[in-house]
Amino acid sequence: MPATGLDQMIYSENEGKIFVLARAHSAIILSPQQVTRIQERLSAALQHPSELIIRNTTARDISALGSFSQITAQNLDGFFISKDPNPHVVKTKIVDTVLRDYLTEWIGFDLLDVGLLKMSDGPVAVATINGFTPPSGQQIADIEQLLQDKTEDPALRLLLRFIKTDLRNRDGPIYLEWSGLKALSNGDTVAAEKARQIIRSELDDHPNLFLISVNVGVNDEGINIFLELTGTSFIAPETVTELERRVSLAIARTVSIQAWFRSEAVVSASGYQSVEAVSQQAYEKQEPQMKEDIQSILQRSGM
Repeated sequence: MPATGLDQMIYSENEGKIFVLARAHSAIILSPQQVTRIQERLSAALQHPSELIIRNTTARDISALGSFSQITAQNLDGFFISKDPNPHVVKTKIVDTVLRDYLTEWIGFDLLDVGLLKMSDGPVAVATINGFTPPSGQQIADIEQLLQDKTEDPALRLLLRFIKTDLRNRDGPIYLEWSGLKALSNGDTVAAEKARQIIRSELDDHPNLFLISVNVGVNDEGINIFLELTGTSFIAPETVTELERRVSLAIARTVSIQAWFRSEAVVSASGYQSVEAVSQQAYEKQEPQMKEDIQSILQRSGM
């Protein structure tokens, strides 16, 4: 396990059982299942019942960009044990470094953790990242190819767990790809606020149509406005054109408006359902088999 080590350990025997308290650091907090497996191995090696508690702190080895160096484990005196790292650990370190190097070019992304699973059809790198927009399939394919090249393992596959970072203000969710990071000047702020008032007033008159957010960005061409809406009706292109005209006249600026309408309903032969309801039904059908599969994967991977 990369960035994992035993810092200190004490034990005592009482009523026929050995009680062990170990202080360890690792890249992610160990699960009760992992502790159970270690406890079972400990009892088998000692040929004596044991009970293990691990006081776990998080730690991660961070090297410079492009470096694949892997520090070997430490003993309890703090000295590095003079032996080669486990190949599984080395490969995980390479995956971690490649991902960190790649993500430095992406705006707003952060790598949270990396693991390497041993599947029956080959290793799978599992990484958790967060960011403002999910990576595309092509971006994932590019990273996967890079990982295969660096690890010299063409069977290595990549699975990304993406956690979206939501930014919100009083106008709703912020979409940085539309509004950008540049702060508005005083004049732009006044114009943007007036534009929001006109748009909200106009769209409030539409039945069954709800304005979720208004994102305003400014460039050399004027003011760009991105609207997020939901409901059971659409606004026509002619309505957007008229709204652009009204806002432009009111703030004396060139205005471009784009409206994103999202209908969150799943349609089947039985009728309409929410995405959440359909997802829950699908999960309940898959849950028993998924639990077996996950348990099998964890056991093979030693996680």
